[in-house]
Amino acid sequence: MYDSRVLSPPPSSRGQCLSEATIHAMGTPVIEPVPRPRPLVVGDADSSAAAAYIYGDVLAQVHRNGDLGKAAGSRGLIAAGLLVGSHYQCPLNHRPYVEVEGFVGGAQVASFLDLLKQWRGEWKAAALALKYHFPAGELVGWFASLDGTIGTADAPPDDAQLLHRTFFNHPWQIGLFAPRERTSPRVFAVERDQLESHGVCVIQGRTSR
Repeated sequence: MYDSRVLSPPPSSRGQCLSEATIHAMGTPVIEPVPRPRPLVVGDADSSAAAAYIYGDVLAQVHRNGDLGKAAGSRGLIAAGLLVGSHYQCPLNHRPYVEVEGFVGGAQVASFLDLLKQWRGEWKAAALALKYHFPAGELVGWFASLDGTIGTADAPPDDAQLLHRTFFNHPWQIGLFAPRERTSPRVFAVERDQLESHGVCVIQGRTSR
């Protein structure tokens, strides 16, 4: 099990600005998902078609990571990072899903376009940081913690969609939007070539640290 924390890249890992083709080539390798029953979740929400499950302490750490920028006077900035975990296949409906077990964070940006530019320049460092700190983990997606809500209930804004499609080319990889106000977080995942909204299911069995 991984710890959720804000981590910096390993030494000498900053790379040059990368093209989209290079970014995709450096992405998570294609691994066939392991069939596994969906985890038990907190509450009575229907999780039979969920795209993502997250441990409660990881979600709390994502929120706290967002609070760091706000506490430093950065209200309005987006706190973002990479999600670590594993992806599986539901044996009942054969749909993929991910379990989020940790994250690599640290970015504080004014917009999703700024995050896109930052990751273009530092994607190699981010990928190496993930591999360095979580050698057995998969890159299952990314998160953004921010003030208020973005986009609509059905889809994220265009610049967030562009970012997702640039760096996360597997259909099971997700984007997690976690409002700092602690209102209901949302997950976006590719469904029929479109990014669609899903609720977030919190896994039973681990509490906030």
